[in-house]
Amino acid sequence: RWGPKVEDLGYKTKYRAYLSEQVLDGSKPDTLILAHIDVLKPHVASCEAVSNWQERSQAPHVRIVKTIYHPGEVNKVREIPQHPEVVVTHTDSPQLYVWNMDQQPNRRPQSAGLAAAASSSSSSSDAPSRPDLVLVGHEDDAPFPLACSAAQPRVGSGGNDQLVLVWDLNDHVSSTLAGRGGGGGEGTSGRKATELKRGSLTPPSSSNPTPSLLLLGPPFPPPARWRLEGHTATVGDLVFQPGGSQVLVSVADDGRILTWDLRTGAGGGRGGGGGGDGGATACVLGFVGELADAHGVGVNVMCVDWCPLDENLLVTGECDHLYHFHAHRTTPASPGHHHHHQQQQSEVIHVEWHPTCKDVFASGSEDHTIAIWDLSPSRVEAEVNKAKAAAALIFRHLGHRSGRVTDFQWLPSEPWTLISVSDNSDDDHNDGTLQVWRIMDLIYRPYEEALAELDQHR
Repeated sequence: RWGPKVEDLGYKTKYRAYLSEQVLDGSKPDTLILAHIDVLKPHVASCEAVSNWQERSQAPHVRIVKTIYHPGEVNKVREIPQHPEVVVTHTDSPQLYVWNMDQQPNRRPQSAGLAAAASSSSSSSDAPSRPDLVLVGHEDDAPFPLACSAAQPRVGSGGNDQLVLVWDLNDHVSSTLAGRGGGGGEGTSGRKATELKRGSLTPPSSSNPTPSLLLLGPPFPPPARWRLEGHTATVGDLVFQPGGSQVLVSVADDGRILTWDLRTGAGGGRGGGGGGDGGATACVLGFVGELADAHGVGVNVMCVDWCPLDENLLVTGECDHLYHFHAHRTTPASPGHHHHHQQQQSEVIHVEWHPTCKDVFASGSEDHTIAIWDLSPSRVEAEVNKAKAAAALIFRHLGHRSGRVTDFQWLPSEPWTLISVSDNSDDDHNDGTLQVWRIMDLIYRPYEEALAELDQHR
C-alpha cells in the first residue's frame, strides 16, 4: 500500500509504502515492512537506465526503513487515511492488528557477519512484535476482507463467519493514532502518549525503551461497534462509500451484493442492537439493499470497489473469470443491475477504480496479470457492436510471471502509476516480487493527440 509523500526530489518523488513478506519454510519471521520508494517523474529515465535494466535485479529505488515481526503471515494491509502512519493487518485468525508504524520498534537486523548469525539463531529475537491494538469480534478466521473509511478512523472486516464487523478506533485508543513518546525510528513524532479509554500503557524498561500499548484482552477486549448480519457464506470483500463512514457494500460466496447503513437497523436482515455507542455489546444491523445472484446463480463474488468519482458505480469480480460493472443507485435501497462484463483469464481477486478517471479501473487475477479497463462510452459501444474485440481492455501488465497477483494499488498523486505484489505460487525457486510501474501515456491519451506527438519524432 502507498503511504504519504516523503519529499519531492525534482526528477523523482519519494513515497512511503507498506508491504509484507512471508517465508514459507518458517526459517524467518513473517514481516510487515515500511519502505521508501522513489517514483521517477514521467519521461526522465535515461537510455542507460532502461538498457541496463534486468528483470530479476533488485531496484535501487526501494529502501527498507523499518521491519516489524508480524504474528503470522500478512494477508492484507490497509492504512488509516486520517492517520497514514497507522495500518491495519489481516492474517489467518479472527483478530485484526493495528500498528503505528512510526512508533513501532525496528526489528530489522543492524548487525552483519557472525553477529547477525548469532542473533538470528536466538528464538527470542524472532518473537512477534507487539501490536498497538488488537481488534476482536470475529467468530472464525477473517483472512482477507478489510477496508478503512476515508472520513473517520473506522475499520471494516469480513470473515469466514459470514459477518461484517466495523470498529471505530476512537472508541478504543487515542494514543495509537496520536503517536507515543520516545524514540522509535523513522518519523517519530515525539508527542506525549495519551491515555487509553480501556487498558493502559506498559511502562518503559531496558528491554522496551519505548512505551507500548497493552494488548486489550479480557476483561477489556475492544469490541466491534457494529455487527452486520445478512450474508450466508464467507465474505469476500467490502468497501466504504467514498468519502463516507456510514454506508458500506460487501460481497460474498453467497453471490450477493449487500448494502449496509450504520445509521439504521432496519432492512432485510436482522435489526436491533446495542445502540452503536461503543459499549461492550455491538449494534446488530441488517442490510438495507440486496442484489442476489449478482453474477448469476451459484457464482461466488470475490471482490468489489466503489468508484471514488461517481458513487453510482460499482465494479465486482467473480470466481468464474468475469468482472461486472454495476449502476449503483444513489439511494442504498438496491445496488441496481449488472451493466457490463468482460472475460478475464482466471479468477479475479482484486478490483480498483482509477483515482482520477471515473471510467477506468484495474483488475488483478490468478493468471499473474493486471488488466486495465476503460469503460468510456465510445469503447463500450465498440465492444457491444463487436466492432473491436475487447475494446475496453487497454493494457495488461505481465510483469508477475512466477506467481499470482495478491494485491495492487493506484498511486493517487501520480496518474497511471501502480504498485503491485505477487507470490511465488508457481515457482518454488523464485521469490514473490514487488513492482512499481506506469502505463505509457500514448496508450490512454486520445488517438489523434498521441499520433501527433509521434509524428514529431519521425
